[in-house]
Amino acid sequence: MRSTGPITLNLPHFSGATRKLILVHLASFFGFLVLEWAARDIAHLLTGYVVLVPQSVFHGHVWQLLTFIFYPIGLLGMIFALLSLWFLGVWMEGTFGSRRLVELYLFTAVGAGLLASAICYTRIFGLRPDLVAAGPWPAVMGLMTAFAALMGESEM
Repeated sequence: MRSTGPITLNLPHFSGATRKLILVHLASFFGFLVLEWAARDIAHLLTGYVVLVPQSVFHGHVWQLLTFIFYPIGLLGMIFALLSLWFLGVWMEGTFGSRRLVELYLFTAVGAGLLASAICYTRIFGLRPDLVAAGPWPAVMGLMTAFAALMGESEM
């Protein structure tokens, strides 16, 4: 049956740990954008320490397992990653709480970084340990996997 009333768009609330994660990602996006514009040499130096380089991780730069998710990957990629984080994060935060959401987000980021680093050393599909990985997608995919595992049999 056709509706004659207006179509409404209901977005999830923008609060809690989900908001903080998104704002940290946006701050890093605009911070790197301004730094690239103002001081290109410093931006390139900082990028080398922030992005995930498996070869560097196994030589002591273990912080890259966490920092690579905060390096911007482009405007469109960030928009869709942060929208996915918003929609999934609100549900996860409402179900499990803020602390569990942040723990899951950061744990999946570190796990994805370790897995990507290990796979690069196998040299399968032409991957090499000196290749770079960046962006929030590994952690967002971890949230999607958790959502699918918990809600796989639900009807919407």
